[in-house]
Amino acid sequence: MENRFSILVVDDDTGLAENLKDILELKGCSTDVAASGKDALSLFSSKIYDLALVDIKLPDIKGLELVEEITKVSPLTEYIIITGYASIESAVRAVKEKNIIAYETKPVDIEGVLSLIKQVDSRRQAEKALKQAYRNWQVTFDAIKDYVMLLSPEHEILEINEAGIQALQSNRKDIIGKKCYRLVHNQEFPIKECPCTRMVGSKKIEVSEYSERGRVYELTAWPILDENNELKAFAHIVKDITERKEMEKENEKMQNQLLQAQKMEAIGTLVGGVAHEINNPLTAISMNIALLADIVHRQSREHVLSAPVYEQAMKKINVIEGETNKTSGIVKSLLMLSRKSRGEKELTQVNMNNILNATLSIAENQLGLDNIHIVKELGTDLPDVTVNENQIGQVFLNLINNAHDAMLPVGGTLTIKTRCHSDPATAGEESRDPSAVPQDDKSGIIEISFSDTGYGISQEDLNKIFDPFFTTKEPGKGTGLGLSVSQNIIKNHKGEILVESKPGIGTTFTVRLPETAR
Repeated sequence: MENRFSILVVDDDTGLAENLKDILELKGCSTDVAASGKDALSLFSSKIYDLALVDIKLPDIKGLELVEEITKVSPLTEYIIITGYASIESAVRAVKEKNIIAYETKPVDIEGVLSLIKQVDSRRQAEKALKQAYRNWQVTFDAIKDYVMLLSPEHEILEINEAGIQALQSNRKDIIGKKCYRLVHNQEFPIKECPCTRMVGSKKIEVSEYSERGRVYELTAWPILDENNELKAFAHIVKDITERKEMEKENEKMQNQLLQAQKMEAIGTLVGGVAHEINNPLTAISMNIALLADIVHRQSREHVLSAPVYEQAMKKINVIEGETNKTSGIVKSLLMLSRKSRGEKELTQVNMNNILNATLSIAENQLGLDNIHIVKELGTDLPDVTVNENQIGQVFLNLINNAHDAMLPVGGTLTIKTRCHSDPATAGEESRDPSAVPQDDKSGIIEISFSDTGYGISQEDLNKIFDPFFTTKEPGKGTGLGLSVSQNIIKNHKGEILVESKPGIGTTFTVRLPETAR
């Protein structure tokens, strides 16, 4: 037999006891004998036996009393009572005692005893296997990182894993048997919105999400049904899905970024095409204005036109010429902002004031209509900077549009300043990007600031404004060029964007670029 089933034969008939020992040893059992209760208790003090064959009448103690004494030190030992003086009364009393599995009369039926031993051994092995399986299950159960509880249909906690215990900051003893809605939610009745409550009614898997202290959890109630489809218990699983949700948000941001990039490409293509198409008639208009002015001048010299008519004609020509030049400037700005106007990597030396003025020519009309006053304080001594005009123009337009939106619907003031200074470590020390505008750069720094009198940005949002396409605007609003893209553009120019904001007062964005060429 596996693991040597251990037996103690307790009988003052030493011949019978030794005979039983020999037979049981041949069958593979580890067997000892004792001639008295005292000897039996002495053996049990150093060894635990699976089974004891006990004579009901011993020289120093009654067999049933010995069973009671042995059970105190070995509660799992089982017994077969042996007697040569059988009676119904003693037999009934014997089998009523705990762990007494049979009552045998002398002469002992060896085959019957062996059959009983085999049954007991098989049951013991099954119990050991069951205990090991439970231990394996418990280890696996506790290894699960999600919070898992096994509950009754009445919401009583039957089992809980280690992750659940840690989450509840308690111990298994104080949790088992409690109602989950009382222990977890401090409620007197099941919570109606809880998936466990819904599952008890539907007998189907129910799932919901729950947020607490900045974390997001997925709650699942899984029914355990019997063969009659009756609910016997259910598993309640709480999974922390915060990281998964953040990844989903990031994926959504990337999708939006892709869509925005596609929109910008389409807009760039459209704007570039329109601007080129407008340029052709503008060129013709400009040429004809010059021709018309020449004709009017000549006719005035030849006295074909009177002085008042000449003056009125030139006044109209100048108006047409001015509006044509203004339109031409807008077209040039559109071409500068269009990706089709020049290669993405093309760098040119340009004055920041010129890019600003070109960008403002696009936006200032709408700003005026929305009651937004523009104040320009542009430095007159700015050196030229080597940049990609297209990209820098996109950044400026984005910052202007953001300021515009921040001051709607009441309007306000947009103050734009430019300046050059020689100390790279001055403005914006607390929010500088250490990788931008190196401290040992001896060249000057060009600063372009955009200050609005809008509603400002909260500290929480201020920490996220440079995240890819983070926005507080309604869907569909804005130019499609986010601050994260603007920041990347400026970083690629070895510069940085600083931001300072006070809710209810306004926001200032400052672009800082190194003077790389004069």
